[in-house]
Amino acid sequence: MKYYQKLQVKELPEIQKEVLDFIDNNIEITDSEIDMAKNSSHGSFCRALPKIEDFPTLNNWLMPRLKMPLQYVNILFIPPETKFQIHLDGDDDISQKVVINVPIKNYEHATTHWFDHEDIKKDDVFKVFCKNDKPPLYGYNISFVNDDVSINPIASVTADTVTLMRGDTYHGVTNNSTEMRIVLIIRAGLDEGLTNFEFEELLEFKDLI
Repeated sequence: MKYYQKLQVKELPEIQKEVLDFIDNNIEITDSEIDMAKNSSHGSFCRALPKIEDFPTLNNWLMPRLKMPLQYVNILFIPPETKFQIHLDGDDDISQKVVINVPIKNYEHATTHWFDHEDIKKDDVFKVFCKNDKPPLYGYNISFVNDDVSINPIASVTADTVTLMRGDTYHGVTNNSTEMRIVLIIRAGLDEGLTNFEFEELLEFKDLI
């Protein structure tokens, strides 16, 4: 099974600049928000990116390649030396198979790990509803694995370039940096956005590998 696919996107530096300029001019992050993230199962917090048309480099790279309707783009922040707990993007009934991860800043020392579902028991998991304010997907469950469950990863990657990632397999992120990790999480799909599909069904990327 393929858990991730790295892509070589020459526009990445300009995409990063667009997003960082937006953050500098529009987003205020408080110490209490960082502390809350560090002490939560999420180990992170996010902001919705406004209209993608306001980010011309990202828009011009992504939209002609995207094969499914864009749902939303979130800016995900993971505080320094923090873990985003092992989780599944969805639950046992329905889960999103692929997301697009775009590294923005301080991503070099963060690692995503995937885990075998057979190592995770039903009693090991609790659900958190993740609200989103953009239709058609207003929110979905995240199934978190209890922090005291000890399991070994079956695959790992440092997403230091644009990377397609599986969200329907349990995974977690460790940010070993002393700085805030910032990435874009791009979701697209049909129905409520949790339809299962493969990498090639989401994005045209043959010329990027």
